[in-house]
Formats: sequence, structure tokens, C-alpha cells
Amino acid sequence: MTLPAILSMMICTVLYSSVTAGRGGPQSRYWRNPQRDLKFGTVVETMLDPDRYHKYIRPDINTGRPVYVNVSVSVTGLDRISDADMEYTVTFTLHQSWKDGRLDGTKSVRGYSQILTMDGSLGNRIWVPDTYIVNSHTSFIHDVTTRNGLIRLYPDGRVLYVLRITSTVSCSMKLHKYPMDEQACKLALESWSFPDEDLIYKWDKEERCGAPGGSVTGMDNVVL
Repeated sequence: MTLPAILSMMICTVLYSSVTAGRGGPQSRYWRNPQRDLKFGTVVETMLDPDRYHKYIRPDINTGRPVYVNVSVSVTGLDRISDADMEYTVTFTLHQSWKDGRLDGTKSVRGYSQILTMDGSLGNRIWVPDTYIVNSHTSFIHDVTTRNGLIRLYPDGRVLYVLRITSTVSCSMKLHKYPMDEQACKLALESWSFPDEDLIYKWDKEERCGAPGGSVTGMDNVVL
């Protein structure tokens, strides 16, 4: 697709609250001391004991309340736009955060009072939202040099889960005003299996009427 200077492309990120984030940082300083490694490693293993923690069961299921997942998106690259295929390719980091009372360090005998930042592979051992991109043709999580993800545990049981994703997404473009056209392309996020009664997505910095506000960033740095 030829993109003259007067053509602009706008991505609208859509978050479905029914079934519907950012760059990782340096590792927590609490993992640099061998004694602390042992202590907090033991804390994590204790909390994730299969006899008390089941990763297939969502948080708060015993209360009947849905789990609220706060979402933010940081766009790092708009790699390809195709008017012929009606699609675009975007790279972004997806932040998801929620509270899991089973990981509340203040309620554990071997509790913790620091923020623990760990490799994203911990996501295989705890419950995480089954978020997917509704209008994606293909997607992948970056894995060089390791899987580009992290999990951060907070003492009160809050969990932050970050992934770096590239996705080729469908976009119904209206080109009747070309080359003076502007396109609004959606990136729709949704849960694969949970209904509203179990899981509700919210923008991390939501404005009124459901607008994402500061929850979608990075587009100012994208050059077409």
C-alpha cells in the first residue's frame, strides 16, 4: 500500500468487558542476594503448592464475584499495512493486572512484603486470563533471547502480567476517499472462555464512556 504523507492510519483498541500491560524492566533487586533468593523462592513455592493453589480455578470463584482484569496496551511498531488484504501488522506490549487472594503475601505464614518480579514462565503455574485477539489472522509472542514476558507479584496479591506480541489483524478499510482517507482499525481483545459473570476487563486508566484514555500509548512514536 502506498502511503503518501497525507494519509494517516489510526488504530482503535477495543476492549470487550465480557469475554474481552508495556515493557518489562530490570529484575527486582530482591533477587540479587542468594539468601533472599532462597527465602522468596520458598515463599513462592509455598503459595503455589498444588494442595492449596489450583491454576485452573480463577480467583474469587468461591465468592461468586467476577475477577476484574485491568488492561493497557503500548504500541511499539506498526510494521505493515495492506489495503489489498485489508489487514495490518502491529507490535505491542500487553499489560494485564488482577488480584488473586491466594497469592496475598500478607496472609501467608511465610509472607513477603516486597514486589517480586519474575520470568513470564511463571504464567504456566498460576491462573492468568485467557485473553486473545478477536480479529487476528496470526499472532505470536516474541521469544528472543527468551520469551518476552514477565510476572510481578505484589504483597497484597495483585499480579501484573506483561507480554510482547506481534499480530496481523484484519481491518475493514474504506478507500473511497483515497488518497485523502483516514482509517480506524480495531484491535479487539476478549476472553476465550469466561463470560461476564466470571471475568470483566477494564482499561487500566479508563475515562468515562469506556474510553481507554492513557491505557493505550505509543502511537505518537509510530511513523508510517
